[in-house]
Amino acid sequence: MNTVFATRCKLLNQRLVSTYNFHACKQQQTLSRRFGTRMSYVGPVQKHIEQTVQEALKPSHLEVTNESHGRKEDESHFHVLVVSEEFEQQKSLIEKHRRVQSLFTDGDGNLKFHSLRITAKTPKQWEKKNSVPAAPKCTGKGDGRHPTDVTKL
Repeated sequence: MNTVFATRCKLLNQRLVSTYNFHACKQQQTLSRRFGTRMSYVGPVQKHIEQTVQEALKPSHLEVTNESHGRKEDESHFHVLVVSEEFEQQKSLIEKHRRVQSLFTDGDGNLKFHSLRITAKTPKQWEKKNSVPAAPKCTGKGDGRHPTDVTKL
């Protein structure tokens, strides 16, 4: 009789811990949304983006932000803020964006993940105005969005 009671207590305790962990996670997500902070997950796609930009553009400033609107582990939407002297050679904003985007496209010109928002500046531009435009809303409806396949990077 005591072992049955002990087993029930153990199961009840596990449920309480699971419920607590679930609510703590939800509370953290709510706080993150409320205060505009991001969860600290850095996955293989984000690491790949950071490494590729570092090697190709030798930036003086680089921020890669996972803006995926589902689970962060999906790694489908990214913002790359890159400040590099290499952009002194590109006159227009679209040339700078093409330079960054070319690092992540396949032979057909398709992006290897769903969305890449780019802010590309020269050091002088960054010194003059070091702000970043807000991200547009993405509903994710009907776009075939799915978690990024890391093996295709």
